[in-house]
Amino acid sequence: VVLACPGRGQILRAHRPGLPMNSFFPMRTGDIVYIALLLAMAVASFLPWSTETTWGPMVALGWMLAALMIVAPVIALIRLFIERRLR
Repeated sequence: VVLACPGRGQILRAHRPGLPMNSFFPMRTGDIVYIALLLAMAVASFLPWSTETTWGPMVALGWMLAALMIVAPVIALIRLFIERRLR
């Protein structure tokens, strides 16, 4: 099944049963790496050792979540800046 997308001039192909389904919006490799690193950091923050280990006056969980809260938007903004500059 082929559908025309009037506003964009693109042709969309609908999924047919029995065929492998592609993602609707393709992701760039950099986006996949960014999401994988954020998920890995989030999972590592909640491992059992991070609730017992203390660095200074705070447990490792607090430090790692604070770093995640700062690092995630900074990296996203840098990626956005680089992507727009390349256009």
